[in-house]
Amino acid sequence: MMQRRGFTLLEMAVTLAILVVVLAIALPSLIQMSIVENETAIIQAMRSAVQACESFRMRDSQGDIRGRYPVSLAALTGSAPPYLDPRFSALALGRPWRGYVGQYTPAPERTIQVGNITYRVRDAYTLTADPVRRGLTGQRSFYVDQSGAVRFNAQRPATANDPALEEAR
Repeated sequence: MMQRRGFTLLEMAVTLAILVVVLAIALPSLIQMSIVENETAIIQAMRSAVQACESFRMRDSQGDIRGRYPVSLAALTGSAPPYLDPRFSALALGRPWRGYVGQYTPAPERTIQVGNITYRVRDAYTLTADPVRRGLTGQRSFYVDQSGAVRFNAQRPATANDPALEEAR
């Protein structure tokens, strides 16, 4: 009869200790890599949203009068063909995407008078993105408006007063 030999308690404890040390070394790097990937994706999504908003507004133009920005990013994904990839609209609907939650806020529509013709315009918007868990899913918050400059803040939600990414280099 063959005797079965298992691992001793000491062997299992040494193996577990080695595994804990390896995880302690690797985990911060994995989290940092995930944060960088999430932030890169969010920045690209915000830049894509700016381009889509501008295309939408140009289509809505009336002669020399620039048109309206969309009332929501969903308007950009629901058109045929869409101005924006539908996955990006989750960012502006308050649903988490790539570790961030976003908010798209259009300016109120207003009317302008040119001669005896009245035009309706919505000439501003903001799009913000904040990490679901700062330090774990993302480090920086982002802000963009119709100017197209993506701004960031590492401590709190970003605003129009924060530095633009291009200025940060």
